[in-house]
Amino acid sequence: MFKNFFVRKGKMSLPSWFFLSVFLLSFLGAINAVYLTVEHFKHVETGAAVVCHVEIMGDCNQVLYSRYSEIGAVPLALLGVAYYLFVFSVALILYFNKERLLFSLLSVVTSFGFLFSLLLVYLQIWVLRAVCPYCMFSALVSVLLFGIDIIFLVKKESITGRITEVFHP
Repeated sequence: MFKNFFVRKGKMSLPSWFFLSVFLLSFLGAINAVYLTVEHFKHVETGAAVVCHVEIMGDCNQVLYSRYSEIGAVPLALLGVAYYLFVFSVALILYFNKERLLFSLLSVVTSFGFLFSLLLVYLQIWVLRAVCPYCMFSALVSVLLFGIDIIFLVKKESITGRITEVFHP
């Protein structure tokens, strides 16, 4: 369906809803991740727990301070900050320079974020048996960012008529 889309060079047109959505979601994701990063380091320094106003399944601190909350000594929340700022930055550059390669980069990065979020949700539900609402919000944002890319690709393909080739080769 998307044959040669990611390897073609040149400029592309992107609708304003695409940029507005990506900017807003990556900004909200970054704020959430910064909050969790600050809380992580506060916990390391003082032992203070995060106040979880919504308990879905277990205590969210089980998730936030589990052995899965860090890669090495780096908190996942800090990686989340880097991820969301990177998505925001690539989208900002793409806004001014509509290079197809930048869109491809954004798609690959949001695909990775989507898959990583699925892994983290799996760990929360099936391994830790506890859910962190802040983490689920981050997963939702990652899914939405990925979905926006897919929606754009499907719309782009249907507009150009190439989507019919999939169903009628």
